[in-house]
Amino acid sequence: MAGKTKDLLPHLFSSLRAASVARRVTDKWLDKAAVLRSLLMPSQARLEKDRNPRVAVRSARRCGKSTGAMFLVGIRCLERSGSEWVVIGLTRPSVKRIYWLALQQLNQAFELGIKFQHQELVATFPNGSRVYFVGAENRSEIEKLRGGKYDGVVVDESKSFSPGVFDELLNDVLEPALMDRRGQMLLIGTPGDVLDGPFYLATTDEPVIFDTPNGKRQSNVLFGCESQHPAVWSLHTWTLQDNTTKFVDIHTGDEYTLWDEAVKRKEKNGWSDDHPTWCREYLGKWVANLNRFVYRYRSYTHDYLPCHDTRWGLPGDKDASWRTCIGWDLGSRDGTAVVVWAFSPTEPGLWEVYSERRVSTPERPLNVQVIADWYHELEAEYGPFVGWVCDPAGLATMVMDTLAAEHQVYLEPAEKKQKLDHIELFNSDLDAGLIHIRRGSALSKELLENRWLEKSIGTDRRVEDPATPNDTCDAALYAFRWCLHRQSRARTPAKPMFTPDWYAQVAREELAQAEERARARNAPATLDTDWWS
Repeated sequence: MAGKTKDLLPHLFSSLRAASVARRVTDKWLDKAAVLRSLLMPSQARLEKDRNPRVAVRSARRCGKSTGAMFLVGIRCLERSGSEWVVIGLTRPSVKRIYWLALQQLNQAFELGIKFQHQELVATFPNGSRVYFVGAENRSEIEKLRGGKYDGVVVDESKSFSPGVFDELLNDVLEPALMDRRGQMLLIGTPGDVLDGPFYLATTDEPVIFDTPNGKRQSNVLFGCESQHPAVWSLHTWTLQDNTTKFVDIHTGDEYTLWDEAVKRKEKNGWSDDHPTWCREYLGKWVANLNRFVYRYRSYTHDYLPCHDTRWGLPGDKDASWRTCIGWDLGSRDGTAVVVWAFSPTEPGLWEVYSERRVSTPERPLNVQVIADWYHELEAEYGPFVGWVCDPAGLATMVMDTLAAEHQVYLEPAEKKQKLDHIELFNSDLDAGLIHIRRGSALSKELLENRWLEKSIGTDRRVEDPATPNDTCDAALYAFRWCLHRQSRARTPAKPMFTPDWYAQVAREELAQAEERARARNAPATLDTDWWS
């Protein structure tokens, strides 16, 4: 027994020494984390304390959002050994310039002992924690994140991602990767002028009503103590005034803040308090620049999801007599677009039921026969049309004559005069809530992106920017002129007969008629001439 005790003592003391060393090392990193935490500005400190699994930061520029996010990642990695975090930027050069270099400076200033693998952009902490830096300029970069198990992820400049890439990044890649460790997702960025997308929904102050896939009306704001749809986002909003860092003028030695400089710039430019640039860039608010966009379309205001139990998925009265109008914009190189509108004499509003844009390729040329077959397919599904209009573009009327003579496709030439006036009429119907666009359709994407040419803004001859496609928008506008949705009148609901309310109404009407007859009988007789005659 004594021999066994003698053998166990060295092992026990060795374990105690190892535990003591590990505790000292852990305390060392915890002390480093505490130092980093003490350097945070109040707005950054509130963000670091937020342990909600979904956090969104809507910030003006130069507010320290990137610095705050980098400090947050460093603190988390120091406090928990073996953590894995991902920092995602728009491109690999941008994330390297903003975050990678910042972490290197942080490591040098506080002697964190981080090892940097420059080829793969991976930073490894002494306690085994790692941070991956990724540029998401294309889907191949996003694919590298699949299969990981992350404690957290930071997505920078969230409003600048293309919608398709951003949706795939959040829903297909990051959400599953955060499940194992119940990781935290942070979306950070400055607001823009396109009021659309997951970042807008997570950071807007205004309630946005939209249709969910199950056909119910949903708001992005959940009332009560809960936060926001769709993933219960905890929202932080920063203005430039939140950046309390003081700078020194190298010429005069005076101290100033960036907010001081911003106020001077506002006064110099003569901006009002609600000027779009001032609100977006310095106050961090979503403001749509209506002067830049051709159409005043808002996705979560004008979109609808098709129903499953009605014709063409249109909501409202199932017995409504829907009428359809089709518009075409033919093009040999730019592509051919078609839009089908539906309206009803008894249902208010104009509804998009179909839109598509096809580009001619060697494998799939858009010749007259293909266009004719395309038309007949749409006519079988959505016809008979009450209006059919086409812009043959540079093909003149030869294509339309050929379609009519050889394929029995009869189209009217589009009226292209006063286009700006008809765009304004379309926008007026958008403002009035009369136009409804299918969620995610080809038309919705073009309406959201179609802009005026910058140099034509503010002039009497505005021109659409040729860099933004408008074929589908033009097809929709041509057909829009033929639609009679403004003449719709809601059908008066028929009242059920032989009910107590029906009998009471009939009795009131009969009593009123009897009283009128009695007043007529008792009225004094009138002469054809005046008394003095």
